[in-house]
Amino acid sequence: MPLYAYDCLECKELFTIRHSYKAEGVKCIKCKSENIKKNLSDVLQRSKKCYNTKEATGNKVHEAIKEGKEELTTYKKERKNRVYKEK
Repeated sequence: MPLYAYDCLECKELFTIRHSYKAEGVKCIKCKSENIKKNLSDVLQRSKKCYNTKEATGNKVHEAIKEGKEELTTYKKERKNRVYKEK
């Protein structure tokens, strides 16, 4: 059975209950009021994505690749000009 999150509008209690999809007559676990509001679960709230971006698909990947190449080039230049001391 799924886990549902609720807000009680009477006592302001936040609570979660496991029940079937078609369950009726759900009450607050603290004050037993039926004046409650169902919330989105944490999973749904955290996974909400915005698809209205104006960036083309893959722009972030291309930027990361470009930055990685620049960093590698800088690293190679530093290593190429390094002076080794004799022991």
